[in-house]
Amino acid sequence: MSRTFTQKVDVEFLAEKIWDALKVHEGIERWEELDDSPKTFVKKVYLNGATYYINHLTPTISKDLSKIKFDTENVYVSCEDDLDHWKQKEGRINGFHTLSNGLTFLGVIAGGDWEAPIFFIIYWDGKKLRGYIPENGNVYSKKHKEAYGNSEPLPDNDDDFDFDQDKLLEDIEKRIVFHD
Repeated sequence: MSRTFTQKVDVEFLAEKIWDALKVHEGIERWEELDDSPKTFVKKVYLNGATYYINHLTPTISKDLSKIKFDTENVYVSCEDDLDHWKQKEGRINGFHTLSNGLTFLGVIAGGDWEAPIFFIIYWDGKKLRGYIPENGNVYSKKHKEAYGNSEPLPDNDDDFDFDQDKLLEDIEKRIVFHD
């Protein structure tokens, strides 16, 4: 079943909407003087410790992302983040992107120290912020609907946790379609 988005937005619009949603959480009030450009958005998120709230921005996002169990101890919202052994070999899918169908999203990589990270997106559907966890190209236990390292142990080889960026993007474009 497809989801739709009814408004094509730019990165600045999405960053502002996400920041506005983050500001309602306790302790997220510093650095208001920074503008809402994508570059300073990332600074705001990290300087405020807001990565902890990223999967609970709104009740809708919480519900959207609750389909897969994972932790947000380690959250990467920027292409400049140091991902250690989770670095993509070519390009990065985390950070802000706009797809050929006009969907602008924030790609996020998250996971606890004991689990393999998962990839999800936050996007504007035309009325509200939504979250989506792509199945194709993502690395989590489809059987248990949770990050590896919880019910299923982590494999010995970290290469088993490489995201397939092409499949992730293809999944997103097939699942979330523009409707005017």
